[in-house]
Amino acid sequence: MKKNFIHLHVHSEYSLLDGLLKIEDLIQKALEFEMPAVAITDHGNMYGVIEFYRLAKKAGIKPIIGCEVYQAPQSRWNKKVNKDTKEDIYNHLTLLVKNKKGYQNLMRLVSLGFLEGFYYKPRIDSELLRKYSEGLIALSGCCSGKIPSLIQAGKTDEAKKALEEYLDIFDRDNFYLELTDFGIKKHRDINKAIYELSKSYNVPVVCTNDVHYLNREDFKYHFILLCIQAGATIGDFRKYCDDFSSEADVEETINKIILKLAEHELQNREIELERSEKSGFFPRTTEYYFKDFDQMSELFVNYPGAIQNTIEIAERCNLDIDFNLGLIPPFKVGNNFNPDDYLEKLCLEGAKKKYKQIDEEIENRVKKELEVIKKMGFAEYFLIVWDLVKFAKNNNIRVGPGRGSAAGSIISYLLDITDIEPLKYNLLFERFLNDERKNLPDIDIDFCDEKRDRIIKYVNEKYGVNRVAQLITFGTMAARQAIRDAGRVLEVSYSEVDRIAKLVPMELNITINNSLSIVPELQELYNTNKKVKEIIDTAKSLEGKARQHSIHAAGVVISAEELFNYTPIQRDEKSGEIKTQYKMEDIQDIGLLKMDFLGLKTLSLIDRTVFLVNKTKGIDISIDNVNLDDKKTFRMLCSGDCLGVFQLESSGMRELIINLKPSRFEDIIATLALFRPGPLQSGMVKDFIEAKNKNKKIAYLHSSLEPILKETYGIILYQEQIMLIASELAGFSMSEADILRDAISKKKRDVMKKQKNKFFDGAKKAGIIDEATASKLFELITHFAEYGFNKSHSAAYAMISYQTAYLKANFPVEFMAALLSIRMGSQEKVAQYINEARRMGIMVLPPDINESYADFTVVGNSIRFGLSAIKNVGLNVISSIAQERKNGRFNSFEDFCSRVSSSVLNKKTIESLIKAGVFDSLNQSRKYLFENSERITEEAAKVKRSKESGQFSLFDESEVFQEDVISGSILYKEGGQAEDIFNEF
Repeated sequence: MKKNFIHLHVHSEYSLLDGLLKIEDLIQKALEFEMPAVAITDHGNMYGVIEFYRLAKKAGIKPIIGCEVYQAPQSRWNKKVNKDTKEDIYNHLTLLVKNKKGYQNLMRLVSLGFLEGFYYKPRIDSELLRKYSEGLIALSGCCSGKIPSLIQAGKTDEAKKALEEYLDIFDRDNFYLELTDFGIKKHRDINKAIYELSKSYNVPVVCTNDVHYLNREDFKYHFILLCIQAGATIGDFRKYCDDFSSEADVEETINKIILKLAEHELQNREIELERSEKSGFFPRTTEYYFKDFDQMSELFVNYPGAIQNTIEIAERCNLDIDFNLGLIPPFKVGNNFNPDDYLEKLCLEGAKKKYKQIDEEIENRVKKELEVIKKMGFAEYFLIVWDLVKFAKNNNIRVGPGRGSAAGSIISYLLDITDIEPLKYNLLFERFLNDERKNLPDIDIDFCDEKRDRIIKYVNEKYGVNRVAQLITFGTMAARQAIRDAGRVLEVSYSEVDRIAKLVPMELNITINNSLSIVPELQELYNTNKKVKEIIDTAKSLEGKARQHSIHAAGVVISAEELFNYTPIQRDEKSGEIKTQYKMEDIQDIGLLKMDFLGLKTLSLIDRTVFLVNKTKGIDISIDNVNLDDKKTFRMLCSGDCLGVFQLESSGMRELIINLKPSRFEDIIATLALFRPGPLQSGMVKDFIEAKNKNKKIAYLHSSLEPILKETYGIILYQEQIMLIASELAGFSMSEADILRDAISKKKRDVMKKQKNKFFDGAKKAGIIDEATASKLFELITHFAEYGFNKSHSAAYAMISYQTAYLKANFPVEFMAALLSIRMGSQEKVAQYINEARRMGIMVLPPDINESYADFTVVGNSIRFGLSAIKNVGLNVISSIAQERKNGRFNSFEDFCSRVSSSVLNKKTIESLIKAGVFDSLNQSRKYLFENSERITEEAAKVKRSKESGQFSLFDESEVFQEDVISGSILYKEGGQAEDIFNEF
């Protein structure tokens, strides 16, 4: 018999803070053991399914999709439990997918576990299993399964009833009794009882190993991972180990702990730790690793069929997941139109509004783009985006001028999706949509961040709540985080762990191994200090593993059908919003419509400034049609006065813009493209500045390049310029030029080789440049492609940069008031912008109980401090204050306390208001109020206490009250006079 065994119960890193397996390592191990298939069965979720499927298929291994679900003992709706034992929360059940129907049913079950049955864990119940069992194979589960748990509890009759119910749900052919053996006697006793059930009911058995890590020696890292999950440390297990020593070797210590735990009870019980408030599930074995055929055969030699049935099950699981489905939801356009015709109608209407005269160039561009869109079947996609943007603009939700390559489309411009005229700035449609690259379009949209939730709500209402979700994203343990987590669990002092962690360079994607090779001090510690070596080795095992999930900042998926059919979903624990379980790249691979709705604070800044200008000056600014040649704006930019200006406010950017001296809008586009690591490090920025300021003669490799490179002073700065060069000098179509651009930018060597030959052949046929020049030119574009930037994106964001610069230059008070209001969540930014306002000659008045509102407000040529910027003062407090002020001004602190509802006031709030000086105008000293506030408030109303938090102030009168409410570098004394103080952040 061929030595084959298939692991059917495997947990990857997506069993968050429990599984230690990276999926690529799992696949590699299966290859090493010559296993023809392998399963993934993460705890209650399907996060890693698509990644697993792709990698397994690529490696030539059959992927078996599954999930270890949590089953409620009774109804999933029953969410009451004995808090001491938690016995009635859930049991485990292993489900495996046989076919497409089973895949869809598993996605639905897993989703409903989160949406309907969540209680500690995402739980399903027998009702759901009966409804969605088709296409699934069920294994009875590990020792936390329902049947093993009942056997362990001595409830054999109930275990039989549970088995009978499973057989009724899944049919005899699709249910197996699961056996696991980790060397624990009680556990083996349960296996014997399960085998007796197998014989009595003629139900096949199958063996699994509940895999959580790759190799046996990884058990210690798995244990530490579970400690991170529980917030525990090694020392919390002292009560289970009489001879516990924190000085012992980590592996020895954890092995000893596990053996001691095994003496107490089996692993479906929580362990109470040294600190009574902590508890968690911890292993009683070191055997949860990826065993080979021989190891598993030896364990289950007395259970006929247990090994062979893993092969039988694998052969029955045959799922082909469909990708690139192009699942664009239908868009209703009425009986008189189809989507293509309706899109064309809208474009013609848009062209008449946008252009005084529609010339041949415009007409040809519109015609070309519409042909490609119709050919690729994307008319409905554009209509969906058009509808969203129209809704936003009709409801006073500011939309950005564009984002990404979509700004290169004239159709986007005519539909008001973007505000950048592509012909004017030589932006290319093919950079956005290429009929030779069969991808869904990707139009990303920026919305005012304060109103983004209204867009999400609109999409849900229009397409259905079961067809819309936000995307999930995963936070992983980076190098420093992994070191800190490992050190805490191993009970190394914070200062020591902090010292080690800070030796890891602050670089993007830096790894611990990289750090060891480039930081001599870290390497020295690793080689000479045993404890440091243990921390770092542990951290390396944790590094890069998924730690938690959250909602993606922008991604939203819209489906033509219920999302259950294509991706499992769940409810975000923090926000309550629905999100996918598949990552963004997985969603795109499947072919679901993914859109990016990014909430951009700067759009709120623009909105607020325009509103304030209208309110205070009666001027209605048409910011979307602002003069792009405003001298005051460019004068301000050239001086580097860019704090608060979108994308231009960093010190490095300000230095660049001072040297570059922008004199036209195109220079701002270039500035955004230049300020990136590649151009800055290559000397390209210096060449650009010298050529722009006429300190260096512009030289072109060939005169035919001048029309393409003139606007960037002879330098290839944009990806679109590479495409134009290939088109003009080598006869490439724009679609072909985009393929070249993509190959060079992503260093696709095989494609580049073909493209190079094509470039030479095309140049020869075009006859514009000779062979030697063609060779030099290809080298040139290959070099600059590494630094080339998407001009469409740069142009769109440059418009936002210019708009904010224009508002700051022409309406400084209103701009700074709006800027301070949108940045109230950052104490550091508020302090920085108050200093900037003072530098600009704008007085920032202190907060006042009778004059201040939630936001910073304009008072003549001054700004009044906003109450929302004071710590511990929430909107409910401010709302109550504003409401009560309608009944008259506050005359004293006592008057304030008696009139404002005590339900919104607590001690911290009152103290913060006093320290900030909001009562100074009432002629009562802060010191007096602070010392007597409790007595006064008790007389007025009963004070409710809230959570403790820090207290800072910019408005204190003496050293006693010089804690910062806003953590700024300005101090307001009682007279309202501002003075600088030294403040170290």
